[in-house]
Amino acid sequence: MNGGTKWEQAALVIRQEIASGRLQPGDRVMGELDLAERCGISRGTARDALTRLVAEGVLSPGSPRTVAKRELLTVSLTRAAERVHGREEATKGADAFLGEAERAGREPGQEILPLMVANASDQVASLLGLHPLALVVGRQLIRSAGGTRHNMITFWFPFDVADGTPLMRPDSIEEGSLAWLERRYGTLEHCPATIWTRPPTQAEAEILAIPPNVHVLEVWRTTVSMPGRLPVVTSVSIWPGDRAVLRIEI
Repeated sequence: MNGGTKWEQAALVIRQEIASGRLQPGDRVMGELDLAERCGISRGTARDALTRLVAEGVLSPGSPRTVAKRELLTVSLTRAAERVHGREEATKGADAFLGEAERAGREPGQEILPLMVANASDQVASLLGLHPLALVVGRQLIRSAGGTRHNMITFWFPFDVADGTPLMRPDSIEEGSLAWLERRYGTLEHCPATIWTRPPTQAEAEILAIPPNVHVLEVWRTTVSMPGRLPVVTSVSIWPGDRAVLRIEI
C-alpha cells in the first residue's frame, strides 16, 4: 500500500470497502487484529485507524464497530437569519448547512483543506470570465453533521480578488466568504444555481463514505459584484443523495 501514513492507509481500506458496496450501513467492520493482519501493521496503528473513522462518523462507536447509518438533513441553498451558525451572516446566496445542522440537533463542523492556487479548469474559467488556465484560488471544506462527514464544497476565486485578503488565509472566515465579499464589493448578485445528479467520483466516495448506487447532487453557483457584473467567486458543492435534501426558496 502506497501513500499516506500507515493508519491512513488502513483507514482507506475500510473506506474502499464501503465505497465498493462490500460493507453497507449497519454492517460489522473488521476488528483491530484482522485489520492489522490485512494491512501488515501493528494493532495499535489499526486501532488508530478505526478510532479516526469513528471520529469522522464513518463508523459507529462501540463494540463491535459498524458502518454508520445516514439520516437525511434538509438544507436551504439560501440561508435566512434564523439559519445561521456562530458568527455567520445571513448573506443571500450562501447555503444554510451549518445553521440547519445545528437546528436539527446535529453538531456541525468543517475541515478546511489546504489552500489551493491553481490554473482554472475550463468550467471554472468560463464561470469566472477568465482566460483558460488563469490563476485561481480554491478554498475547500469537508462539512460534517453530528460527527459524520456530510458534504463538501469548494470556492474558486479569481487570483486578483483573493490576493492579499483573508480569502488567502488557511483558517476559517467566521462570517463566511460571501459575507466578506459583500462588505468589500457592496451589492452582490447571485446567478441561478446549476444542479445535476451523477455518480460520485472514487475520491468523493472514499472521502464522504458514499455507498454504491448512491448518486450525488453537484451544485454550481456563481456570484458577481454590482454594478458591472464582475465575477468574484464560483463554488461547487457535492451532496450525497443518502443524506441531503436541498431546498430552494423562490
